[in-house]
Amino acid sequence: MRLVNNGVILPNSQELKFNFEAVNLKAVDLRVIKIFEDNILQFLQDNELSSSNENSIRQVGRRIVKKTILLTSEAAQDNEQWKTYSVDLSSLFKADQGAIYRVEVEFKKEYALYDCSVNRNITNTENNDDYYHDDYYYDENTTSTTEDEALREEAYWDNVTYRYRNNNYNWRERDNPCHEAYYNSDRMVSQNLMASNLGVLVKKGTTSDYYFAVTNLLNTNVEAQALVKIYNYQQQEIASAKTNAEGLATIRSDKRAAFAIISKDNSHTYIKLGDGNSLSLSKFDVSRKSITTRP
Repeated sequence: MRLVNNGVILPNSQELKFNFEAVNLKAVDLRVIKIFEDNILQFLQDNELSSSNENSIRQVGRRIVKKTILLTSEAAQDNEQWKTYSVDLSSLFKADQGAIYRVEVEFKKEYALYDCSVNRNITNTENNDDYYHDDYYYDENTTSTTEDEALREEAYWDNVTYRYRNNNYNWRERDNPCHEAYYNSDRMVSQNLMASNLGVLVKKGTTSDYYFAVTNLLNTNVEAQALVKIYNYQQQEIASAKTNAEGLATIRSDKRAAFAIISKDNSHTYIKLGDGNSLSLSKFDVSRKSITTRP
Protein backbone atom coordinates (compact mmCIF):
# COMPACT_ATOMS: atom_id res chain seq x y z
CA MET A 1 0.00 0.00 0.00
CA ARG A 2 0.96 3.63 -0.37
CA LEU A 3 -0.63 7.02 0.24
CA VAL A 4 -1.84 9.25 -2.57
CA ASN A 5 -0.84 12.44 -0.74
CA ASN A 6 0.66 13.45 2.60
CA GLY A 7 -1.27 16.61 3.50
CA VAL A 8 -3.03 17.16 6.82
CA ILE A 9 -5.64 19.86 6.20
CA LEU A 10 -8.76 18.67 4.38
CA PRO A 11 -10.88 21.59 3.09
CA ASN A 12 -14.60 21.36 2.41
CA SER A 13 -14.76 18.27 4.54
CA GLN A 14 -18.47 17.51 4.59
CA GLU A 15 -17.20 14.27 3.12
CA LEU A 16 -13.92 13.26 4.74
CA LYS A 17 -12.18 11.43 1.91
CA PHE A 18 -9.15 9.27 2.63
CA ASN A 19 -7.30 8.04 -0.47
CA PHE A 20 -4.68 5.32 -0.83
CA GLU A 21 -3.31 2.90 -3.41
CA ALA A 22 -2.98 -0.87 -3.11
CA VAL A 23 -1.90 -3.84 -5.19
CA ASN A 24 -2.51 -7.59 -4.73
CA LEU A 25 -4.89 -7.01 -1.84
CA LYS A 26 -8.52 -8.04 -1.56
CA ALA A 27 -9.19 -6.24 1.76
CA VAL A 28 -7.65 -3.91 4.34
CA ASP A 29 -8.25 -3.08 7.98
CA LEU A 30 -9.02 0.59 8.57
CA ARG A 31 -8.64 2.20 11.98
CA VAL A 32 -9.44 5.82 12.93
CA ILE A 33 -7.95 7.43 16.04
CA LYS A 34 -9.41 10.71 17.27
CA ILE A 35 -7.03 13.26 18.78
CA PHE A 36 -9.38 15.30 20.90
CA GLU A 37 -9.57 19.05 20.40
CA ASP A 38 -8.57 19.96 23.96
CA ASN A 39 -5.53 17.66 23.68
CA ILE A 40 -4.08 19.00 20.44
CA LEU A 41 -1.65 21.48 21.97
CA GLN A 42 -0.37 18.70 24.23
CA PHE A 43 0.09 16.57 21.11
CA LEU A 44 2.01 19.39 19.39
CA GLN A 45 4.41 19.79 22.30
CA ASP A 46 6.41 16.79 21.08
CA ASN A 47 4.95 16.11 17.63
CA GLU A 48 4.19 17.70 14.30
CA LEU A 49 0.68 17.77 12.87
CA SER A 50 1.62 14.88 10.60
CA SER A 51 3.26 12.78 13.33
CA SER A 52 2.62 9.02 13.29
CA ASN A 53 4.19 8.14 16.63
CA GLU A 54 1.81 5.56 18.08
CA ASN A 55 2.74 5.97 21.73
CA SER A 56 2.44 9.76 21.73
CA ILE A 57 -0.97 9.58 20.08
CA ARG A 58 -2.22 7.20 22.75
CA GLN A 59 -1.70 9.97 25.32
CA VAL A 60 -4.05 12.36 23.54
CA GLY A 61 -6.42 10.24 21.45
CA ARG A 62 -8.40 7.03 21.26
CA ARG A 63 -9.52 4.64 18.54
CA ILE A 64 -13.11 5.34 17.47
CA VAL A 65 -13.46 3.24 14.30
CA LYS A 66 -12.21 -0.18 13.24
CA LYS A 67 -13.49 -1.70 10.02
CA THR A 68 -12.45 -4.26 7.40
CA ILE A 69 -12.98 -2.91 3.88
CA LEU A 70 -13.28 -5.17 0.83
CA LEU A 71 -11.26 -3.86 -2.12
CA THR A 72 -11.62 -6.43 -4.86
CA SER A 73 -12.33 -10.08 -5.54
CA GLU A 74 -9.80 -12.84 -6.07
CA ALA A 75 -11.26 -13.41 -9.53
CA ALA A 76 -10.36 -9.94 -10.77
CA GLN A 77 -7.93 -9.99 -13.68
CA ASP A 78 -5.85 -6.93 -12.81
CA ASN A 79 -5.00 -7.46 -9.15
CA GLU A 80 -1.29 -6.97 -9.89
CA GLN A 81 -1.89 -3.36 -10.99
CA TRP A 82 -1.83 -0.44 -8.58
CA LYS A 83 -5.33 0.89 -7.96
CA THR A 84 -6.57 3.95 -6.11
CA TYR A 85 -9.22 3.57 -3.43
CA SER A 86 -11.20 6.20 -1.55
CA VAL A 87 -12.93 5.81 1.80
CA ASP A 88 -15.63 8.29 2.85
CA LEU A 89 -14.86 8.63 6.55
CA SER A 90 -18.03 10.67 7.14
CA SER A 91 -20.02 7.46 6.65
CA LEU A 92 -18.11 5.85 9.53
CA PHE A 93 -18.19 8.61 12.16
CA LYS A 94 -19.34 12.17 12.74
CA ALA A 95 -16.31 14.45 12.64
CA ASP A 96 -15.94 17.07 15.36
CA GLN A 97 -14.65 20.40 14.14
CA GLY A 98 -11.32 21.13 15.77
CA ALA A 99 -10.29 17.50 16.25
CA ILE A 100 -7.56 15.68 14.32
CA TYR A 101 -8.16 12.17 13.00
CA ARG A 102 -5.35 9.71 12.40
CA VAL A 103 -6.30 7.15 9.77
CA GLU A 104 -4.40 3.87 9.68
CA VAL A 105 -4.71 1.20 6.98
CA GLU A 106 -3.04 -2.18 7.36
CA PHE A 107 -3.48 -5.71 6.04
CA LYS A 108 -3.08 -9.33 7.09
CA LYS A 109 -1.60 -12.26 5.22
CA GLU A 110 -5.07 -13.67 4.49
CA TYR A 111 -5.92 -10.46 2.59
CA ALA A 112 -3.06 -10.93 0.12
CA LEU A 113 -3.67 -12.06 -3.47
CA TYR A 114 0.01 -12.61 -4.16
CA ASP A 115 0.55 -16.01 -5.78
CA CYS A 116 3.26 -17.68 -3.73
CA SER A 117 3.06 -20.92 -5.75
CA VAL A 118 4.31 -19.04 -8.81
CA ASN A 119 6.90 -16.94 -6.98
CA ARG A 120 8.66 -19.71 -5.10
CA ASN A 121 12.07 -18.17 -5.70
CA ILE A 122 11.56 -15.54 -3.01
CA THR A 123 10.45 -17.93 -0.28
CA ASN A 124 12.89 -19.31 2.21
CA THR A 125 11.37 -22.59 3.37
CA GLU A 126 14.70 -24.00 4.55
CA ASN A 127 15.29 -21.22 7.02
CA ASN A 128 13.95 -22.08 10.46
CA ASP A 129 15.13 -19.02 12.36
CA ASP A 130 13.16 -18.17 15.45
CA TYR A 131 10.43 -15.57 15.39
CA TYR A 132 10.28 -12.87 17.97
CA HIS A 133 7.15 -11.18 19.24
CA ASP A 134 8.05 -8.21 21.43
CA ASP A 135 10.25 -9.72 24.17
CA TYR A 136 9.27 -13.35 23.82
CA TYR A 137 9.32 -16.10 21.22
CA TYR A 138 6.40 -16.16 18.87
CA ASP A 139 4.80 -19.46 17.91
CA GLU A 140 3.60 -19.35 14.32
CA ASN A 141 0.77 -21.74 15.17
CA THR A 142 -0.61 -19.48 17.90
CA THR A 143 -4.04 -18.14 16.98
CA SER A 144 -6.06 -15.33 18.49
CA THR A 145 -9.73 -14.63 17.99
CA THR A 146 -11.21 -11.31 16.94
CA GLU A 147 -12.56 -10.96 20.47
CA ASP A 148 -9.07 -11.45 21.93
CA GLU A 149 -7.65 -8.80 19.61
CA ALA A 150 -10.42 -6.35 20.55
CA LEU A 151 -9.79 -6.86 24.27
CA ARG A 152 -6.04 -6.47 23.81
CA GLU A 153 -6.48 -3.22 21.89
CA GLU A 154 -8.92 -1.84 24.46
CA ALA A 155 -6.34 -2.58 27.16
CA TYR A 156 -3.75 -0.70 25.09
CA TRP A 157 -5.87 2.47 24.94
CA ASP A 158 -6.44 2.17 28.70
CA ASN A 159 -2.63 2.10 29.15
CA VAL A 160 -2.74 -1.42 30.60
CA THR A 161 -0.55 -3.02 27.93
CA TYR A 162 2.30 -1.65 25.83
CA ARG A 163 1.28 -3.06 22.44
CA TYR A 164 -1.69 -4.77 20.84
CA ARG A 165 -0.34 -5.66 17.40
CA ASN A 166 1.35 -9.00 16.69
CA ASN A 167 4.65 -7.99 15.14
CA ASN A 168 6.25 -11.20 13.86
CA TYR A 169 9.93 -10.75 13.23
CA ASN A 170 12.30 -12.71 11.03
CA TRP A 171 15.01 -10.59 9.43
CA ARG A 172 15.63 -12.90 6.46
CA GLU A 173 11.93 -12.97 5.57
CA ARG A 174 11.11 -9.31 6.18
CA ASP A 175 10.54 -8.63 2.45
CA ASN A 176 8.92 -11.96 1.62
CA PRO A 177 5.13 -11.56 1.08
CA CYS A 178 4.76 -15.34 1.38
CA HIS A 179 5.97 -15.28 4.97
CA GLU A 180 4.30 -14.10 8.19
CA ALA A 181 7.24 -11.79 8.93
CA TYR A 182 6.22 -9.54 6.03
CA TYR A 183 2.87 -8.65 7.62
CA ASN A 184 3.71 -6.29 10.46
CA SER A 185 3.10 -2.67 11.38
CA ASP A 186 5.92 -1.51 9.07
CA ARG A 187 3.56 -2.15 6.14
CA MET A 188 0.87 0.12 7.54
CA VAL A 189 0.14 3.49 5.94
CA SER A 190 -1.25 6.32 8.03
CA GLN A 191 -2.21 9.95 7.72
CA ASN A 192 -3.49 12.66 10.06
CA LEU A 193 -6.49 14.62 8.77
CA MET A 194 -7.91 17.89 10.06
CA ALA A 195 -11.13 19.38 8.70
CA SER A 196 -10.53 23.09 8.07
CA ASN A 197 -11.06 25.73 5.38
CA LEU A 198 -8.53 28.15 6.85
CA GLY A 199 -5.08 28.62 5.35
CA VAL A 200 -2.67 30.57 7.54
CA LEU A 201 0.76 32.17 7.08
CA VAL A 202 2.68 33.34 10.15
CA LYS A 203 5.80 35.49 10.25
CA LYS A 204 7.78 36.81 13.19
CA GLY A 205 10.03 39.77 12.72
CA THR A 206 13.06 40.93 14.68
CA THR A 207 10.67 42.66 17.07
CA SER A 208 8.05 41.07 19.30
CA ASP A 209 5.39 41.12 16.59
CA TYR A 210 3.70 38.07 15.10
CA TYR A 211 2.07 38.65 11.70
CA PHE A 212 -0.81 36.45 10.54
CA ALA A 213 -2.45 36.21 7.11
CA VAL A 214 -5.62 34.10 6.89
CA THR A 215 -7.29 32.99 3.67
CA ASN A 216 -10.03 30.60 2.60
CA LEU A 217 -8.56 27.44 1.09
CA LEU A 218 -11.60 26.86 -1.13
CA ASN A 219 -11.65 30.19 -2.98
CA THR A 220 -8.39 31.92 -1.80
CA ASN A 221 -10.40 34.90 -0.49
CA VAL A 222 -9.12 36.66 2.62
CA GLU A 223 -10.83 35.79 5.89
CA ALA A 224 -11.84 38.80 7.97
CA GLN A 225 -12.80 38.50 11.64
CA ALA A 226 -10.92 35.24 12.13
CA LEU A 227 -9.87 34.82 15.75
CA VAL A 228 -6.13 34.30 16.28
CA LYS A 229 -4.81 33.10 19.64
CA ILE A 230 -1.20 32.43 20.55
CA TYR A 231 -0.07 30.11 23.35
CA ASN A 232 3.16 29.39 25.18
CA TYR A 233 4.71 25.93 25.41
CA GLN A 234 2.69 25.16 28.54
CA GLN A 235 -0.53 25.64 26.50
CA GLN A 236 -1.44 28.91 28.25
CA GLU A 237 -2.97 31.68 26.16
CA ILE A 238 -0.69 34.69 25.75
CA ALA A 239 -2.68 37.05 23.53
CA SER A 240 -5.33 37.18 20.83
CA ALA A 241 -6.53 39.33 17.96
CA LYS A 242 -8.96 39.27 15.03
CA THR A 243 -8.02 39.65 11.38
CA ASN A 244 -8.98 42.88 9.64
CA ALA A 245 -10.81 43.30 6.33
CA GLU A 246 -7.67 42.17 4.48
CA GLY A 247 -7.36 38.97 6.50
CA LEU A 248 -4.33 40.29 8.43
CA ALA A 249 -3.66 40.38 12.15
CA THR A 250 -0.69 41.50 14.21
CA ILE A 251 -0.06 40.37 17.76
CA ARG A 252 2.67 41.98 19.84
CA SER A 253 3.98 39.88 22.69
CA ASP A 254 7.17 39.99 24.72
CA LYS A 255 6.60 36.32 25.54
CA ARG A 256 7.61 33.65 23.06
CA ALA A 257 4.70 31.85 21.42
CA ALA A 258 4.86 28.11 20.76
CA PHE A 259 1.46 27.52 19.15
CA ALA A 260 -1.33 29.40 17.42
CA ILE A 261 -4.98 28.49 16.96
CA ILE A 262 -6.95 30.27 14.24
CA SER A 263 -10.73 29.93 14.27
CA LYS A 264 -13.68 31.16 12.28
CA ASP A 265 -17.18 29.69 12.25
CA ASN A 266 -16.65 25.93 12.39
CA SER A 267 -13.08 25.88 11.04
CA HIS A 268 -9.95 25.64 13.18
CA THR A 269 -6.31 25.57 12.11
CA TYR A 270 -3.38 24.77 14.40
CA ILE A 271 0.18 25.96 13.85
CA LYS A 272 3.37 25.04 15.67
CA LEU A 273 5.57 28.14 15.83
CA GLY A 274 8.98 26.57 16.40
CA ASP A 275 11.84 27.88 14.25
CA GLY A 276 12.24 24.48 12.63
CA ASN A 277 8.70 24.67 11.24
CA SER A 278 9.31 27.71 9.05
CA LEU A 279 9.30 27.18 5.30
CA SER A 280 12.67 27.10 3.60
CA LEU A 281 13.68 30.31 1.84
CA SER A 282 16.98 28.98 0.50
CA LYS A 283 15.84 29.26 -3.13
CA PHE A 284 14.64 32.85 -2.83
CA ASP A 285 16.44 36.16 -2.52
CA VAL A 286 15.27 37.43 0.85
CA SER A 287 18.13 39.81 1.53
CA ARG A 288 17.16 43.21 2.88
CA LYS A 289 18.52 46.28 4.56
CA SER A 290 17.37 47.66 7.88
CA ILE A 291 16.47 51.35 7.53
CA THR A 292 17.02 53.55 10.53
CA THR A 293 15.09 56.78 10.45
CA ARG A 294 16.49 59.88 12.10
CA PRO A 295 14.33 61.77 14.56
